[in-house]
Amino acid sequence: MLLSSVRMSFDTKGAIKFAGLMEQFDVYFIEAALHPDDLKDTKLSVSTSIKIAAWEEQTSRFMFIDLMDRTVDIVQPDVSSAGGLSETKRVADLANDRGVLCIPHSFKRNFGLAASIHLSAACPNSPLCEMPQSESPMKKFLTKEKFEVNSKGLIEIAERPGLGIILDENAVEKYRLE
Repeated sequence: MLLSSVRMSFDTKGAIKFAGLMEQFDVYFIEAALHPDDLKDTKLSVSTSIKIAAWEEQTSRFMFIDLMDRTVDIVQPDVSSAGGLSETKRVADLANDRGVLCIPHSFKRNFGLAASIHLSAACPNSPLCEMPQSESPMKKFLTKEKFEVNSKGLIEIAERPGLGIILDENAVEKYRLE
């Protein structure tokens, strides 16, 4: 499966041209093609057969509703900035009601990834979960979990309470700012 994140590199005209070029590669979705201020422009989503994913910058379900009804195939709420797990679940439910997929955005740390994994597992419209590839010490060392993708392409959900992660106290001490 090929996914393309272009990190708000285009205006609408450029994004339409890019999507047209990418169609030959059977891309599953294009993420963040437009700047958030341009997301009300529906021309991109209707101009390509590739799914359009966006909105990792939105911070509440209210910001998602109007845009979700008109412009994208996939919403990408970030649990760490869209109001937490409960609010992000509301966004996923609203998306599901509209036939829109939800693939949570998770970029930096294992805390957000753990929450996103739980969200994806709880939502019928969440076929994937974004997996951060950061080499940041804050991602690699703050939790004891490493969240490896298994041979089936899946990430195991921890069976411990809460998000199932264990804070590495030694890493906290090492990276603590006074």
